[in-house]
Amino acid sequence: MHGSASLYERDKVLQALPATFNTSAAAGETPPFRRQQYAGTLGGPLVKDKAWWFGAFKYRDELGGVLVGRRDPASQTITNSFASTPLTDPMGTVRGDWQITSNDLLAMHYSIERQSVTGGASFLSGAPIGSASERQDARNNFQTFQTSWTRVLSPTLLNRASFSFNNFINSTNPVAPGIELDFPSIADGASYRVPQQTRQKRLQWDDGVDWTHGQHNLRFGGQVQHIGADFNLGVFQGGAIEFIQDFADFDHNNDGVTNDQDLLFAVTIRSGKPSVPLLIPDANNNHFATYVQDDWRVHPQFTLNLGLR
Repeated sequence: MHGSASLYERDKVLQALPATFNTSAAAGETPPFRRQQYAGTLGGPLVKDKAWWFGAFKYRDELGGVLVGRRDPASQTITNSFASTPLTDPMGTVRGDWQITSNDLLAMHYSIERQSVTGGASFLSGAPIGSASERQDARNNFQTFQTSWTRVLSPTLLNRASFSFNNFINSTNPVAPGIELDFPSIADGASYRVPQQTRQKRLQWDDGVDWTHGQHNLRFGGQVQHIGADFNLGVFQGGAIEFIQDFADFDHNNDGVTNDQDLLFAVTIRSGKPSVPLLIPDANNNHFATYVQDDWRVHPQFTLNLGLR
């Protein structure tokens, strides 16, 4: 049995300021940051000289901060601070190898990842800063399984066949649903680009032959992939308003008060069916590939590498 373990710790008390940090960006505040990583591996024989197993995991726990703005209509000011951007990322893998005969090796492995992260959004108007509500929560779920069979057909001929399956789901949601409010100096509300989700399933078959013949080392084979995918896009369901001023400067609606109801805007954008997401249920595809390659040792000091895919 063989194994390993590791711990990585980066505490905020050991954290220096980023070289590009603008000390006037958020008066009296520094960007928060901490990071811990835990990892371990373990493996060994199941049957001596015949079968082996291996497992590994890693977990990352991180807390960062993104510079955000806060718009105060009463004082007509925009102040800056930091909003948290937490991240957790557990990953694991298991593997098994079986030497069936002296000429046959079967290998299998499975891996999984479950990532969760909060981060800043990109803005419709290219505003220099966003508010804390403009952040987005993202989830990435990934898993894959692969098996391969390697067969030694002769001292000069080897074949390897493999099959793999992987499944990926990404979902991105606003931390606070609403309308994106784009001011000249700040983006407030929630990003118009979310929620959205992407799912993908991939099946892949490969076969490759390696043949040594005289001065030639020939490799040829093929691959077939089937990808099943669908998309669920909530783009412009919340909508966006493009304002031409940060704060109102005149009582445009004549209600006796100058407030956000008097803001001037250039355009509003929203889905014609805001309660219905854009669904792409069948984004499937198939891929086929074949290749041949020859490493031709013309001379002990000169080898040609020729190939076509």
